[in-house]
Amino acid sequence: MSQFNPTPKSENPYAAPISAQAYNPGGQYGPAPYPPHDSFPNQVPVIGILMIVQGVLELLLGLVMFGVAGYFPFLMAMNPGMGQGPGQGPGPPPVWIISIVYVVFGLGMSIPGILRIYAGYNVYRFRRRIFAIVANCLGFVTLITCYCAPTAIALGVYSLIVLLQPSVVYAFAQNAAAQNTKSGLK
Repeated sequence: MSQFNPTPKSENPYAAPISAQAYNPGGQYGPAPYPPHDSFPNQVPVIGILMIVQGVLELLLGLVMFGVAGYFPFLMAMNPGMGQGPGQGPGPPPVWIISIVYVVFGLGMSIPGILRIYAGYNVYRFRRRIFAIVANCLGFVTLITCYCAPTAIALGVYSLIVLLQPSVVYAFAQNAAAQNTKSGLK
């Protein structure tokens, strides 16, 4: 340790640097700056926009599945002998079972889509961080349809990485404090 560089260096060149918070003999350097100065809070509005886009895509697929559930009985009525012929097996399943499957998949796509849109709007405004984390984790349910699966996985991982950073937690807390002060709550 020299007089020009007061912080010690590790023997391991691949180790993380020792911060002033961890090496503070007698408090001569003061506390480390909190929150850390990084670019994670700048990525929060991007996550909000991506969540809204992903939610709209999921909601659109959910609406298409509801439409197919309603249209499928008419389609089956137009082809009454479909699947019934010599050597063709037992025939198609009852129409109501297929419609229920499409309704369940439609709900499975629509509910996370709506939650993601609402969470994205709030994340864009630095509000409801925990709700956004839950909405993105719930969005993994939509992977069973394979529709937008790569973007859903990427958005879920990216948003978890960013929303769990201490500087982002601090930014959300600062916004909550400012909103409480603005509205008269203390």
